[in-house]
Amino acid sequence: MATKTLTKPKQRQNYQNRSWENLTDRRKLRHIENILDKAIAESIQDDSIQSHEDFKAYVENYSQESGKAPITVELCVGGGDDDEIRGYRFYLTSDPSHRTSGKYLIKNLEGITSKDENYFTPSNIAEICGFAETELDDLDDELEDDLLD
Repeated sequence: MATKTLTKPKQRQNYQNRSWENLTDRRKLRHIENILDKAIAESIQDDSIQSHEDFKAYVENYSQESGKAPITVELCVGGGDDDEIRGYRFYLTSDPSHRTSGKYLIKNLEGITSKDENYFTPSNIAEICGFAETELDDLDDELEDDLLD
């Protein structure tokens, strides 16, 4: 009679190859949201943000000058040859080991903020700051190319 040998079930490795953890401290998340809100409001008055890189620089400079704990904005770029900005990650400059995306910033502040979870996404920031490319811009470019041909 054949005997069955007991084997341990394979355990899935559930770790990620990144040097940071998700930021979940609501006080820190609220601080980041406040800095972002104030920086965006001021930048709209100045009309000084024309790209995602400008947004990053403006927010970081604003947070440095605020006298409060400065934040850093990380631009998340698409994979491969795609240079499109797919998202933002925010963190306290003094604690880069805990970060949050724009979407999870709002999700983790549920009940505290009334913002939509897509508020701090690149497409929404581009729209708020007025540098969003629209389908009409693409159509204009195509028509201009056709006319030049």
